[in-house]
Amino acid sequence: MHLGSLFSHSPSLVSLDLHHLKSKSLWPNLQNIWGGGPSVRLSGGRNGCEGRVELYDGSSWGTVCDDQWDLQDAQVVCRQLGCGQPIEAPQNARFGLGSGRIFLDDVQCRGDEPSLRMCRHNGWGMHNCGHMEDASVICADEKRVQHVRLSGGRNGCEGRVELYDGSSWGTVCDDQWDLQDAQVVCRQLGCGQPIEAPRNARFGLGSGRILLDDVQCRGDEPSLRMCRHNGWGVHNCGHMEDASVICAGPSVRLSGGRNGCEGRVELYDGSSWGTVCDDQWDLQDAQVVCRQLGCGQPIEAPQNARFGLGSGRILLDDVQCRGDEPSLRMCRHNGWGMHNCRHSEDASVICAGPSVRLSGGRNGCEGRVELYDGSSWGTVCDDQWDLQDAQVVCRQLGCGQPIEAPQNARFGLGSGRILLDDVQCRGDEPSLQMCRHNGWGMHNCMHSEDASVICAGLLFKPAPRQNGCEGRVELYDGSSWGTVCDDQWDLQDAQVVCRQLGCGQPIEAPQNARFGLGSGRIFLDDVQCRGDEPSLRMCRHNGWGMHNCMHSEDASGTSDISIPRVFPHVRLSGGRNGCEGRVELYDGSSWGTVCDDQWDLQDAQVVCRQLGCGQPIEAPQNARFGLGSGRIFLDDVQCRGDEPSLRMCRHNGWGVHNCGHSEDAIPAVCRVPGPSVRLSGGRNGCEGRVELYDGSSWGTVCDDQWDLQDAQVVCRQLGCGQPIEAPQNARFGLGSGRIFLDDVQCRGDEPSLRMCRHNGWGMHNCGHSEDASVICAGGWPADVRLSGGRNGCEGRVELYDGSSWGTVCDDQWDLQDAQVVCRQLGCGQPIEAPQNARFGLGSGRIFLDDVQCRGDEPSLRMCRHNGWGMHNCGHSEDASVICAAAAPLRLASGGDWCSGRVEVYRDGKWGTVCDDYFGVNSAKVVCRQLQCGQAVSVLGLSYFGLSGKVIQLGDVQCRGTESHLWDCRHAGWGKHNCGLNEDVGVICSHKDINNSE
Repeated sequence: MHLGSLFSHSPSLVSLDLHHLKSKSLWPNLQNIWGGGPSVRLSGGRNGCEGRVELYDGSSWGTVCDDQWDLQDAQVVCRQLGCGQPIEAPQNARFGLGSGRIFLDDVQCRGDEPSLRMCRHNGWGMHNCGHMEDASVICADEKRVQHVRLSGGRNGCEGRVELYDGSSWGTVCDDQWDLQDAQVVCRQLGCGQPIEAPRNARFGLGSGRILLDDVQCRGDEPSLRMCRHNGWGVHNCGHMEDASVICAGPSVRLSGGRNGCEGRVELYDGSSWGTVCDDQWDLQDAQVVCRQLGCGQPIEAPQNARFGLGSGRILLDDVQCRGDEPSLRMCRHNGWGMHNCRHSEDASVICAGPSVRLSGGRNGCEGRVELYDGSSWGTVCDDQWDLQDAQVVCRQLGCGQPIEAPQNARFGLGSGRILLDDVQCRGDEPSLQMCRHNGWGMHNCMHSEDASVICAGLLFKPAPRQNGCEGRVELYDGSSWGTVCDDQWDLQDAQVVCRQLGCGQPIEAPQNARFGLGSGRIFLDDVQCRGDEPSLRMCRHNGWGMHNCMHSEDASGTSDISIPRVFPHVRLSGGRNGCEGRVELYDGSSWGTVCDDQWDLQDAQVVCRQLGCGQPIEAPQNARFGLGSGRIFLDDVQCRGDEPSLRMCRHNGWGVHNCGHSEDAIPAVCRVPGPSVRLSGGRNGCEGRVELYDGSSWGTVCDDQWDLQDAQVVCRQLGCGQPIEAPQNARFGLGSGRIFLDDVQCRGDEPSLRMCRHNGWGMHNCGHSEDASVICAGGWPADVRLSGGRNGCEGRVELYDGSSWGTVCDDQWDLQDAQVVCRQLGCGQPIEAPQNARFGLGSGRIFLDDVQCRGDEPSLRMCRHNGWGMHNCGHSEDASVICAAAAPLRLASGGDWCSGRVEVYRDGKWGTVCDDYFGVNSAKVVCRQLQCGQAVSVLGLSYFGLSGKVIQLGDVQCRGTESHLWDCRHAGWGKHNCGLNEDVGVICSHKDINNSE
């Protein structure tokens, strides 16, 4: 039988007896002919998701010629390898000359084919190329969309293996789990070599689905999905068999600085340390390093070898991180060892420093060890606590060597959570979090076992005939005493010394050797403290022993205990909510503004944090939110970003400026990655149960005294308009986790619930049956709509400004932007983000342009954009959206909209339909539902390739007159007795045959 006649695409209907065909010898041959094509790999790159494209013909590997090679072709390869989206489609043998045969030339893919062989090309082995034209691909790599993570460990390089299936996280069964499997995970996360591949849920039981079992990797695969396994979701395990991984960890350090949280960036390649070139080096790159080392937020990303010239190889250049990568190696760069730099361009990092403090002691270098988890301070249990552990803390605080590691709450009982237990440090780790321990929050202790530390410290020695709280400042370097130069010496510097000695507040910071000339070395010069550092070494200075002074410039200090600190209040005015706008400070009697001279993101960071508004997004100048009034309080503000208020930053002095209100400063939008408030359980992001984020988990708010003023704060914070209702009694379902706030009493103009009056964080007398909720006006679909499509879930995006509808320009429009619209309308996931007025030209105003959403915002207005009504577009550039709910039925992998594997969208994901009993009448329903004309062919046994997706429907038997496929008789959603190789496919005529001619 000729296969072409068997599967004719002519209008004459072909229906195969699939149950009969499955038993015949013909089907294996069909599977060989129309399978996924030859194997594919990428060679010569840094990982399995970039390199020269190579195909396997069953006996040997060969290459692909780069004639007409583009991103559509690369998309097919990236998807086939599970490597995410394509970034680049290099030509001219970018990753080296291949060898062997050249299999394909003039490849022209649409991008949705299952393999290159299914694309248009000259024919297998037909080409006019040499290997200098070998085609390559650089994929985004599935790490970049975080398809794998390690949970429950001390850091991102150890823990329970979890995979993401596009809608939820699941685990991996430990049957046959070994170091080869762990090697794939460690390499994927940029975490070095595997140390151990633990079984039996070493890092705790996971939850959700178990996605893989019997994984057998060689170790060089780009991801676990590419290893041999039983099939996606096929297993015989429970979560007590969850697989884990312990990797060697990040190979990065900071050298030449005052502590392990600042210095020249150095990477380890397995044999030696090398540096990073500073081309395109910025705060996003520094953020990756700081987080990797447990050193908090980045303050500065210095260039030009600020901390001295490095040595050895230069390993990376042109590093461009987003900031959320697990390591620098995972950022975009030129390639390992590829650079055009010298060591005079070595990149550096200054991190905000460790989130550790010593409490209850006489100074900042002794006391009870306390750690900060992003929302509150907690303690460390003293089990196995010793001098190696204390050494990490002392070095982190710049407090010299450890003298003692006291146990049994020597400095008093702490409060709050106990964050670490069974800490076992070597002594050279950059933070306690990087030492071995039981896991964050895992312990069997009471506060009577709080661990403490006494460090040698940086001591202050008074001049003769004075008391211990005034005199010439002297520091000890471990062998001798030395002095501090008085250049730029002021009260903030003196404040650090006074607090360190337990001497209260500073009264004066004398210069010019007021208490006599010192002797020996001069250790520090140009000291510039904020005042809250634990020691002078942690302040900004020229470097240990670097100075241009004589002892006639020795610095001094005089302390007392009677001077209170007063900080002005702060607010943001003129913005869409309390987390954006013009910066205004309160001096006790009136509000005034801040001048924008030298205003930047570090300054904005202080304001955003002070208001509980997360990270700064932008620091605009030139009075973006209107001219302020009243006095201008501050000018030339220069913050590092970790100060508690603007007043603690460097500036010209209170009320000293040379500005007008046209220069009022604005920290624009302050926003955490994933807002610190959300509404859950509703139809969209503007209604639901109120949930707050404390930095580690989400919790709810109790409804005692909950009213419309409280709801107004939430609605405004989310950009959801006015409040409609403030429901009580868990209207949108019971929440879970902690209850964070109770007895909330807002005026309505606060920037966040945390700024309202309440009982205190975590203080309540409620159960989740009292969870508070909010319904905002902006949650109604009238705020956004899709026009010109077949239904309300596809079409041209239109926004309502209160009086008329307008459109959105498609510049930078993508699926993340579409995701916000689809979720807001309750239309499921986005399928496509069309540009160029796909659904017709709109009319009226164009409201938004250059929209750049993360995808989790509650509305487009909360995304980054040029400003309401600011654009350079015409209606020919109107943006559109197609959401999954617009067409919860599709034909996939067939080459066009009207042929392919039948897939149905349900419960947030696409799944397939089993071919059992699926006949001509069922195909008619599919084709009519998709407006694809008449049914031509019904093709079973996964004719259009194995999808690996869940099977949504089985035993479908239609009469042919139903409106939707799911209206037909079937076994029930998710009920079937089929395998992954029984997906049904349909080919439609593409037009209504009865109406043609």
